[in-house]
Amino acid sequence: MDGNTEGRLLRQEAAAFSFLAVCLEQIQEKCVTVFRSELRKNKYLERFGDSMNRRTALRAVSGRW
Repeated sequence: MDGNTEGRLLRQEAAAFSFLAVCLEQIQEKCVTVFRSELRKNKYLERFGDSMNRRTALRAVSGRW
């Protein structure tokens, strides 16, 4: 390879690496923001086991709850 081709390959690799770094950074930002409580639609979700609907359904099925 001559110097021109080698330089072009290095620039292409550097561009690909910086593109990958930007993509990974955006993915990390999205993962972090999904779990922030102030961005959730319903901040006061009941725990699944304490749901009134679940108790009513169990009562109807077993008659003991």
